[in-house]
Amino acid sequence: MLPKVKTTVYSVTLPDSKQKVEMRQLLAKEYKDLSKAYVMGDESTVHTTLKHIITDCVVTEGFDFSTLSFADVEFLFLKLYSFSVDNSIKVRLQCTLEHNGKPCNSVFGMEIPIEEILVTELPEQKIDLGEDTGIKLKLPSFDTWHSSKDKTDAEILFMMTDCVWVGDDVYVPGEDFSVEELSNWVDSLPQTEAQKINDFIDNTPTLSFTKEITCPTCGNKQSVVLRGLDDFLA
Repeated sequence: MLPKVKTTVYSVTLPDSKQKVEMRQLLAKEYKDLSKAYVMGDESTVHTTLKHIITDCVVTEGFDFSTLSFADVEFLFLKLYSFSVDNSIKVRLQCTLEHNGKPCNSVFGMEIPIEEILVTELPEQKIDLGEDTGIKLKLPSFDTWHSSKDKTDAEILFMMTDCVWVGDDVYVPGEDFSVEELSNWVDSLPQTEAQKINDFIDNTPTLSFTKEITCPTCGNKQSVVLRGLDDFLA
């Protein structure tokens, strides 16, 4: 019988929850499973596989995947990839510059050091709406955010609301108001104040990389912007 292979354990501090967790290296079988899930292109399969892999790799006692935000999960997997596979990620890009009415369409690769991939800035959760009124929003868990694709805008706002305050009174979703009541309340705000809430939702933290590159075929310079784990692993 072959001896059991030992794996190195690393310590990581998550950007959103600030949790410090320890995780072992990714196993060959786990990497194959995730690669296969991405090739299949099914979001549900990718989500489930990623969840199982991270849960198995984190060795910290009491670790609860269900509490992690989208930003924490993406960051955690990125670190796991750097520990286990490579400290850079290779992506394929395509030049779209037109020459005499025809696109260049040159396809070329780029290697991105993982240390240059950052989590976008975490937004301020307490939003002052004036007149001693405000709303406190929260980042949804990875599980919740994944399931939000079929939800309405009102339902997404409701799940991201921690509380609403008016003066010294605090109102909690599900206890003091419903999805419809929150939606109507936001609709009654001045547009300038309601936009602050929309900005929070639109700027949910995610992995991000921006760099100006040059097409090796035609010399066109263009800015490449990658956002989210899917852009890096697709």
